[in-house]
Amino acid sequence: MNLNLDTSFEEKKFKILPYLIPTIFIITVIFTSFIIHQPGEIDVIFYYNAGNEILHGDPSNVYISNAGIGWPVTLAFFTDYVGDLFTVSKSISLIFSALTIFITFFLIKNILGTNISALIGQSLLAINPFLHLDAIILNNEMIPLFFIFLAAYVLSKKDSTKKYLLIGLCLGISFWFRYQSLFILFGIVIYFLLSNQIIRITTKKIFIISLVFLLVISPMLLYNYS
Repeated sequence: MNLNLDTSFEEKKFKILPYLIPTIFIITVIFTSFIIHQPGEIDVIFYYNAGNEILHGDPSNVYISNAGIGWPVTLAFFTDYVGDLFTVSKSISLIFSALTIFITFFLIKNILGTNISALIGQSLLAINPFLHLDAIILNNEMIPLFFIFLAAYVLSKKDSTKKYLLIGLCLGISFWFRYQSLFILFGIVIYFLLSNQIIRITTKKIFIISLVFLLVISPMLLYNYS
């Protein structure tokens, strides 16, 4: 009887903790971000003005040298409805940093196969000061980071055509915000090439991911070209 109760308690604990850790992170960062931290970053204003020009002005006047148009357009779109740029940018960073911590548990669990290792990895990420910094300051790191982690999580799942479609989709969305996600795509391609699989199957996987990735980023490439 006691053994059954202990087993039931352990199962409930591992069902609750993956949600509890991101919740504690959210509460902590909300207090730090909205009460203690006073926004002083000017980059977010530049990105907002660029996004506002793309949505409501003349897109040909916009030039962003170090990032895609995803972050400017996202800021401008939601600020139109919320009305406060800093609230929008802080909220986006907070939400996607918490989602990154949440998905980390399931990513590590799929790779290592144990709940303990997954909880340790999730906890280490949740207390990482660099993640806290990116969740507080007003930048565009959290959205592309989340979609990279999501792509890695999907990669750790069982093989299916849908799996490779989702990987290409996630990396394509990430590319809209940060071009560095292209290196993640290269890494996945190299992983497939080095894995002991039939060449035909490997080629099919790479083709699906690359095709979806190119389809997702093609509007931005056409915009940049024009």
